[in-house]
Amino acid sequence: MCPGRRILIAANAGGDEFCETLNRDIASDADRQEKRDYSRIVVGPSYRFDHLKEVARLFELYWSCNRTSDLGEPKLVVGDNIVVYEKQV
Repeated sequence: MCPGRRILIAANAGGDEFCETLNRDIASDADRQEKRDYSRIVVGPSYRFDHLKEVARLFELYWSCNRTSDLGEPKLVVGDNIVVYEKQV
């Protein structure tokens, strides 16, 4: 590690539409990162699609093993909370 540099870790913050479609919790452990002296900021990007076919394709590819049985109505925008942890070294 070079002194004066930053370490950035991007992870899922949880509590969003993306996580609601999964059978397991994929949110990062904020307490663990804070104990390791990381600060954090949560940003709220989203997946935006032009057509519902694109939504179906993403669900098929990414959530094939982890999705819940009830995905609800397909949407063109799916919220996703991302947390960025930062630490000076």
